Amino acid sequence: MSGSMKFWPFIKLLPDKTNLKFVKFAPIMGGLSVIAVIASVFFTLWPLTPPCGGLNCGVDFSGGLVVEITAAPEAADIAGIRDGLNALDLRDVSVQGFGSPSDALIRFQTPEGDPGEALRAVQAALTDVQSTIEVTRTEAVSGAVSRELLTNGVMALGVAMLMMLAYIWFRFQWTFGVGA
Repeated sequence: MSGSMKFWPFIKLLPDKTNLKFVKFAPIMGGLSVIAVIASVFFTLWPLTPPCGGLNCGVDFSGGLVVEITAAPEAADIAGIRDGLNALDLRDVSVQGFGSPSDALIRFQTPEGDPGEALRAVQAALTDVQSTIEVTRTEAVSGAVSRELLTNGVMALGVAMLMMLAYIWFRFQWTFGVGA
């Protein structure tokens, strides 16, 4: 007798008639689904502060500076740069390498006041970390551009959802389109 056959007699413990009434629980499960969706949207957007609520939007949506650096001829010390910039008490600092090992991209939100002053402080901190670092490019993303980017992104998402609904409606039946 094989190993799987020795448990076979236990199937006799199951009832012969297994008529489970799943549809009876449909209103309760539908209500729980609606509550779960509303709660997830609420906790995603809480606190209700523009532009993204509780989501971490980053520099592209909230505004800030993007600084591209090179540390040629040696590799950029990404961890050291990150630690040096965290000491400046900047918000949403992101440091990542790209291209060659000596190149890095830094993103951060500019504090209130002069963005040029924040850039000078960042440059000073970078030279303290690694003396061969040279800033090759800087870009400022303003709040107006970020609001427009967020608005266009939400509109594109809505149009894409409507187009998928229309495709399902025409490809299958209108009842499936309404269900989608």
